Amino acid sequence: MEGKISQLMCRRCIGTEPPMFPSRFSPYVNTANRSCRATQPEKQGFYITESFKRFLKSTDGTLLEWEEWFEEHHPNSVQLGTDVLMNLLRKDWPPEGGVQGRSPKDVENDVALWVYDLMVTKTYEGLTIQCAVLPDIAKRLGLPFRESSTAEESRGIAGWIGKYPVSLKPDSFKEKRIVIEEFDAPIVFYHKRKCGGVAYDATAFYESLDEVDQVEYD
Repeated sequence: MEGKISQLMCRRCIGTEPPMFPSRFSPYVNTANRSCRATQPEKQGFYITESFKRFLKSTDGTLLEWEEWFEEHHPNSVQLGTDVLMNLLRKDWPPEGGVQGRSPKDVENDVALWVYDLMVTKTYEGLTIQCAVLPDIAKRLGLPFRESSTAEESRGIAGWIGKYPVSLKPDSFKEKRIVIEEFDAPIVFYHKRKCGGVAYDATAFYESLDEVDQVEYD
């Protein structure tokens, strides 16, 4: 079961470009972050999705507004995440993963950019797409949609369609075989289309439905 979201519906998240890092840098830092949880609520002191919901209530929801809102409300967040990650990397210096032969300061600058990209840009893109994709699936199935609670989110649940929990991840999550957390919900995978908008694959979620809710999907 597949679907598409038009560029108009998710226009705010289209066009963001990822920063360029040395080869193997991002997987290496991502692994380190999974270990020290530098960007997670227990270190940061807040839930990023709750912040994003507050942001949407008070703005027009553009990326620039999110960047400014995040800086105003969480001014030390990126530096905190960077410090936690660098403390871990310094324990076994020089680290591997595309940072060999580089100075600690250069590595720290890239780590700060990686943390910013994860917490600000990727959060904006992922949650904006989520706000379009999951309600679209619910509408097509004729089921109500609600966002997940903070406790549910920590279990990998992005929301509920009817009585069914659902998670949402980019295709890269599947292709790279990244295992970041345990999920209590089937995953809907999405990718940005070259012609604009987003395409998603909800097969796993659809197959988890009771037969009575597996209605014709148009």
